[in-house]
Amino acid sequence: MLNQHKVFSAGVHGERLVHVLSGRYLATLATRNGDGSIHQAVVWFLESDGAILIATSAATRKAQNAARDPAASVLIDTRGSGELRGVAASGSIEIVRGDEARALNETVWSKYLTDQGLEDPEVGGAIRANDDITLHFCPDLPWRTWGTDSDFGGAFGRPGTSYSLDA
Repeated sequence: MLNQHKVFSAGVHGERLVHVLSGRYLATLATRNGDGSIHQAVVWFLESDGAILIATSAATRKAQNAARDPAASVLIDTRGSGELRGVAASGSIEIVRGDEARALNETVWSKYLTDQGLEDPEVGGAIRANDDITLHFCPDLPWRTWGTDSDFGGAFGRPGTSYSLDA
């Protein structure tokens, strides 16, 4: 559950942060490759006590990068029609393994999969067979937020001022 005191200040930025971090959106996780270039991966996430949990396999590039260099960034936005909102933070990753990771991963998956999906061997079973670690992203505060609902005085939300994003 979102620990509001750990992740934001009051006002519109805090409201955006709560909306985005508690919603069912996709996040983009950025880690650093061994050659210094940036690797980005789209991931499911769950906010937990001010941190972002990401279920994954230890064999993925994002996990290998985090094991070598814990510096990372996360971007989450509400892509689609209507008001656009987003949040971003830089921070560091701790890798959780073993039974603790399996338990945390179940909480991440249950945000995105129905009970039927979790029980389906080709969905929940396949994910369980693959995701053996949890990336525990600890953001450096404060988070950065943006939104067409109030940035620029809400002008981007007025009809006729911008094109709708493709679905």
